[in-house]
Order: sequence, then C-alpha cells, then structure tokens
Amino acid sequence: MSQFRPIIISLSLTTVALTGCGSNCLDDGFAWQQGEDCNVASATDSDATTDGTTTAGTTTTTTGGGTESSTTAGSGSESDSSTTAVDPTATGSTTDNTTNPTTTGPDTDSDSNTNTDSDSDSDTAVEPGPCDGGKYWTNDADWDEGALNNLNHLDPNNDQLQITLDGVSAPMPYMFLAQTDEGIILKLDTVTGKQLGRYLSTLTSDCANCAVGPGAYPSRIIVDFDGDAYIANRAFGGQGSLSKLAGQLSSCVDRNKNGMIETTKDTNNDGIIDIDDPTEYYGQADECLLWTIPVGAVDALPRALTLDGKGFAYVGTYSTQKAYKIDIKASPAAIVKEVDLPSTPYGFSLWGNYLYSSALGAPVMRMDLGDDSIVTMNAPGNYGIAVDQNGIAWFGGQGLQRCDFDMGGDCQQFGNASMNGTAVDSFGQIWASANGVVYKYANDGAILGSVQVSNSYGVAIGHDNDPRVIGFSAAFRVAAGAVGQPPGAVTTYSTAHKSGSQPFNYTYTDFTGFGAQNISITKGEWTVSHDSGEDATPWTELIFNQEPEGKVPAGTSITFQVRAADTEDALALQPWVDVEGGAPVQPVVGRYVEIRARLLITDEMLDESPVLSDLCIK
Repeated sequence: MSQFRPIIISLSLTTVALTGCGSNCLDDGFAWQQGEDCNVASATDSDATTDGTTTAGTTTTTTGGGTESSTTAGSGSESDSSTTAVDPTATGSTTDNTTNPTTTGPDTDSDSNTNTDSDSDSDTAVEPGPCDGGKYWTNDADWDEGALNNLNHLDPNNDQLQITLDGVSAPMPYMFLAQTDEGIILKLDTVTGKQLGRYLSTLTSDCANCAVGPGAYPSRIIVDFDGDAYIANRAFGGQGSLSKLAGQLSSCVDRNKNGMIETTKDTNNDGIIDIDDPTEYYGQADECLLWTIPVGAVDALPRALTLDGKGFAYVGTYSTQKAYKIDIKASPAAIVKEVDLPSTPYGFSLWGNYLYSSALGAPVMRMDLGDDSIVTMNAPGNYGIAVDQNGIAWFGGQGLQRCDFDMGGDCQQFGNASMNGTAVDSFGQIWASANGVVYKYANDGAILGSVQVSNSYGVAIGHDNDPRVIGFSAAFRVAAGAVGQPPGAVTTYSTAHKSGSQPFNYTYTDFTGFGAQNISITKGEWTVSHDSGEDATPWTELIFNQEPEGKVPAGTSITFQVRAADTEDALALQPWVDVEGGAPVQPVVGRYVEIRARLLITDEMLDESPVLSDLCIK
C-alpha cells in the first residue's frame, strides 16, 4: 500500500435485480450560514463547461480537454497476467466514445451478485472430514462459482483467494448527497443519473431532541462497504447527530412488522423522487432510515466524519474541538471514546491507523489512533480533505495543499484557485473542485487539466473510476480521461424536485464509498450462493482455512456473513447475518444459502494479503 501501480479492475458477476429501496446551509465563509492459519470464521488480528439542461437522469454533456482511453493492467497478487475491463452497466450518455477503466459493481439496489450452485449438478465433491455432509470450495473452479470483487486465484497462487493488491474494489453504483436546506438526503444512480430515493436525515424516534428537517443541516456523508450511508447532521444551534441509511433493501428494517419494507422509490419510473407523492417519499416512516444518535453537546456542530472499515465511525465536533469514536456495529450505536483536539475538526479522512482532519483554515491534523498523538501542519485556507495511497493528505484551500505529516511544517501549495472538495483516484491522481471548475492533478502536484462544472463543490470517485461531482444545484459525472491526461466530458444529473424547485446541495466527502474501501484500507470480497435441494435447511457451521496455504497475517482479516431463504428471489431480500466462532450469530434457515467472504488489509504499510484456501458450510 506504499506505492502506485497499474490498476486492474475486473469482476465476475451475475446479478439479481431488486426494485424499491430503490438560512444556515453552508459552512463558514459563504453567503448561507452555513491472524495466521485459522479454522474459525470471522478471524481478525485483534492488535491490530457548460453543463446541460437539468432534467431527470442524464442530460446534456460537455467536453473538457483530453480524451479517455482504456487501460490494461496487471492482475493477481501483482502477477503479470493482464486484462482490460469495460463497464457493461454504463447507460448514462456522454459525448466521448472511448472506454474508461471500470469496475462492474453490483446493480443498484441489488444484493445478490452470484450464481446459485445446486448439489444436483455440482462438479465439486463433498470433502470428507471437517466438511462431511457440507458444501466445500477449494479449487479454481469452486471459487469461480461465486463473484470476485478485487480477489483472484491466479498462478502461482491458484486454488485459493487473495486480494488483488494492485486492484480496485468497486463501490456500489450510486451516490448520496445532502440537500442541506431541507434536511434531506438524495440518492442518485451513478450509471443513469436518475434519482433513486429521498430520505430525511434524522430518525426522531431514536433521538427526539435531535434537530430534524431544515434544522438538521446535514452535510458530510460517508458510504461503507455495504453501500450504506452515514450522515453527520451539523444542526446549527441544535443537537447534532449521526444517522445511518441503508443502501440496499435487504438492510432495511420492517419496523411496523407488516411483512413489507416501506421506503422511498421512483414509483412511476420518471427518474425523479416526488416528495409530495406518499408512494415515493415516506419521511419518518421510511424503513431504510435505520438510526440516529446524538453526538456532542447542543451546537457542537458535527462537521467531520469518516469510517475505519473495522466497525467504527469517527465524528468531529467543530465548536468543541473533539473527536468521537463510535461503535456502529453495536445496537444501538454508541460513543466509545472522546478525544480533545488542538484544532477545529472540519473534515475527516482515514488511512490505516491514522485519522486526518481539515480545520477550516486552522492547522490541519493527523492523529495516530494507537496512542492519540497528534501532529499539525499549516495549510492556508484548508477546506475539503482526501488522503492518497501513500498517506499524503491533500486539502482544498488556497490552491491545492499537499501535506506530508512525516515531514511536518508548511504544506506545499499548487495553484492559486480557492478549492473545496478533493478526491484521490485509483491511480493516485488528485481531483479538486473550485466553484465551477474541476481540476485534475498528478500525484506530484503537476496540473493535468481542468473542466468547467457548474457550481462544483464536492468530488468523489465512482464505481467506474470516473469522478462524481456535487454542485449547489446539480450533480455531475466527469469522464476521467486517460491517466496523466486532461479530463473529458461532463454529464449532468438532476437533483431538483418534481416541481422544478432546486434544494441546496452541500456534500464534499466520500459520498460514493470509493475511498473507504480502496485508500482507507484494502478490500476484496467473494460472494457465492448454494442450493441444498431441501427447503428449511438449517445452516449452523462455517469452517475455513483447513489447508496449510490459508493464512490471516497480522494487520489483515477474513470475515464472513451468510443468509438463506427457500427461494432465490427471497434470498436477495434477506439481511446478512454475521458469522462468529464458526457459526451464524442467529439462525439461518432456507434451501438457498448465500455466503459473503470479506478479506481486508487494515495495516497501511502492509503489502500482504490474507489467503482463503478453503471453505465449508453445513
């Protein structure tokens, strides 16, 4: 994780589509106020332009300098094998006609990404011994029964799964943005640009005194591995909070126990969520708005937010200069630690065991999460924040600010434009937004080009490696262009209401989830389904890494989740159940079972993958 490499982005997927689930606005300075070998599941190391007319979906495109090109890159654990990936899901139109390196992630609002294997025609014999009577995966053909996302079983490390160290883990093909003047979160399809959902940012049944609606002033949004969104509600003058939205229907909760999930959706398929239509917008009754917890004191202003990929969120309160560590796996989510900061937290980003913070012009910070020690640097006018694959922080501000905290002192400045949001792509290139212009930089700070994007503010990398940009009155896709070359075409996505009125968009964090699973840590995932042939089959045990090739080095982890149902259609709607100590934490019953194996590298200095050599479920 300490150097840039050519990127291979490839997945093998079969998807099952789902339907459904489908004044003080700005912050200061603007007119608006703003484990070695193991055999027990869930092993981890514990130490460790002109833009087009805004209409529903994709609209007019404009072209900046440069062209796009396809990229062929090495795959495997840095092996010499190569492939070129093309995104077969892209339906949004752009004026460029070339191919960008892409990853095919799961279809929007679809959880099931795998073929279903049946005992009646399986080529894999049941392994005697620990897997007697169960379903066993161990060789290349077995692993190919499932979907690989940034994992491989290539020579010389065949017949086992490991993370593709020079690869990319694709986030879900959607994004979230805060419409801060209304207290609403808008979900957009990053392929078509259509609106998928509108949600309130606060669940008042969880926090009656938390600010809601226009008083919540949501802004920072981070998307996790599962495509769920976490929202920091700033609540100027009120009680700030952290909320969670389910990104997939299977993660929603049937709170009224009627056997259905009531949630926002585009009922008439016009690409716009009508907030005045009770079949499209549910407000507090939306069952994909999962929870809200208060953070800090009244008027503490939760302005900084990130996730560590290990079950914790970090929220920074600007007014009180505190960082809160929150256990988001607990039920309910709970604050487990509070740290005083020497500066005002304005935006958070995470790389390995280091938490970075912008500070709205005050000294920027990096905190070691091991001992809470903090280093500060000077970054004039700092605003948005991103961290690259080498742990270098990049801040929007007075120009683009490059901050090497190992060196300390003053950050390096590139350019003079007043910049806001920043993002780092899979090639280590830096993207920065400057209120109407999006800039592309090489990792050494050399400018590669720019493109006009109306009222541009936030920027994050999408599932296809193209930046997605949030403007005050629309959202956009920017064609990344070839590596080292200027960006290409711009495509506009509508964020307006059915009436045509436009809420005020204000988000500039990792609102797609790309950074969380490619820079903060390194992730690979394998998902497979299996047909037992009998309804109501109980699934009680999961065994893995019985072969000597299996390993979970310190600074890595392998975890599992399962779900089951008696039909394949129902399987895609079931919630995932964690596996701990070799067994699901709650009963899992059904003819069809689906397993999700997640391999992580959480040590920022480690270039070694955990290895899944074999797997049995019974």
